[in-house]
Order: sequence, then C-alpha cells, then structure tokens
Amino acid sequence: PQTNNFANLVDQKMDDLIDAYKVEMDDTKKAKISRDIQQRIYDVAVYHPTHVVPYYRNAHWRWIQFPEKLAPVQQDLFRYNLINVDNGGLGWIDEKVKKETLSAMKSGKTFPPVTRIDETYKTVQ
Repeated sequence: PQTNNFANLVDQKMDDLIDAYKVEMDDTKKAKISRDIQQRIYDVAVYHPTHVVPYYRNAHWRWIQFPEKLAPVQQDLFRYNLINVDNGGLGWIDEKVKKETLSAMKSGKTFPPVTRIDETYKTVQ
C-alpha cells in the first residue's frame, strides 16, 4: 500500500506520533503532535533522496511562453514579466495569444500541437 514514506523511515517514536495524530480530535493537541512530528523529522535527520530521469514532460496552454533558452541568464528575468510554472521553470502569459486562443476555442478553431525538445544539457547514457 502507498504509505508516502518516501524516506523509508523506520522509527517507532515517529509511528506512535503519527498514530496519535490520526486519532486526536482536539485541534490544539493535534497541532502540538504535528510540531512533535516535525521535530522528530529534524532529530532523526530524515533524508528524502530525489530521483533523476533523463527527461520531463510538460503540457500547457499555448499562451504560456518560455524564454528561447530554458535556463535564461539573469537579465532575461528582468526583461520579461516571468511567472513560476510547473517543474520550477520560468515563463510568462502572452495576453494576446491567450485572447486569440480563447476566441478560437469558442469558434471551434484548433491549433496543431507543438513538441519542443531541448537537448541543451543532454548527456549520452
């Protein structure tokens, strides 16, 4: 079963705290247990290893725009009105394209899908 125990922590004290949290109905006591859980995570130095895949996929509306280079230099951050999008990337909303797209959707017009493959940092496996 999915336990969300991504760090594979085996710790009886943590298990007891989690069990107590699940059944506690008093908000003040539940908040205290929550803080105790957070402290226990700190005390046992829980490490959550990340995983690396050689790709990522992202889908978005066509009005979400990205810099030509996906790792923009610092001056690009000031040149564009950047927003944070999925996967921590930087992008912005092109209001003209958004209006055009929403209008097209109402009239039944479609646009072809766009596939962008960035191999800037590709390594050979």
